[in-house]
Amino acid sequence: MTRLASGFVVLLLTGAVVTFGQTFEAASVKPHDSASPGRSGAQGGPGASDPTRFLCPNCSLRNLLMTAYDIKGYQLASETRSERYDVEASVAAGTSRAQFRAMLQNLLTERFRLATHHQSKEMLAWRLLVGKNGAKLTPSRATGTFSEDADLPSHADKDGFPDPAPGSGIHILADVQNTYRLGAKNVSMQRFADGLSTLTSRPVYDATGLDGEYDIRLLWSPDLPGAARHAQDGTILPADSDSDSRPTLQQALEKQLGLRLESSTGRVDVLVIDHAEKISVAN
Repeated sequence: MTRLASGFVVLLLTGAVVTFGQTFEAASVKPHDSASPGRSGAQGGPGASDPTRFLCPNCSLRNLLMTAYDIKGYQLASETRSERYDVEASVAAGTSRAQFRAMLQNLLTERFRLATHHQSKEMLAWRLLVGKNGAKLTPSRATGTFSEDADLPSHADKDGFPDPAPGSGIHILADVQNTYRLGAKNVSMQRFADGLSTLTSRPVYDATGLDGEYDIRLLWSPDLPGAARHAQDGTILPADSDSDSRPTLQQALEKQLGLRLESSTGRVDVLVIDHAEKISVAN
């Protein structure tokens, strides 16, 4: 997660195949000092503006595992832990995201005496479908093979949407008014559905039947229907669930992209934590 000077937050949603047997050039994992100021969350590493330095200040073990194994929150079965850590690692130039994740897995295994296993679990899910009036999607004009290690966008376009490199993933800007803007270039419906699973905290399966890649822009508010919203001056505004400017995610998918989500169930690969020390062993 990278916070821009404008106050926006940039999220990158991507997938990768992990390779093993990798280690960082240097790394430290220390208990977080609650009196220490600064941002929290993963910063840097492959694909970021500083690819040779990874930082994760004020991070939980759960956050670190989600980054290391490239999984969503619902794919991690573990008890809630309150401990927070500051992680810093030097990454060799040219390291891919897949290699980076393998390095982080090995680091967590070593420092936390981590033991895990995978299991299949059935849970609530969504199916991504074409809406009743047909899809409203823009086929991508970009062609070729694109690297998943493309840099994060450094700015928004003229309409306030992120302007990512083709094929680099799904990027989201969230402003102080709780309005989210999503931007993606050259993404398949399967990859888009995977990105939506992070936003909905449920697995999302592509059932659109649409082939090819698309350029996507989507604007919505994550507020639940009926919840109050606040104006810039702090005034409480009644929610308008039919507003074109502040729709829910479901409404935005239907109105802006001609897609919809249908409740379903599915089996998901879950990472189970068998053992993890509370305090990192010596660096």
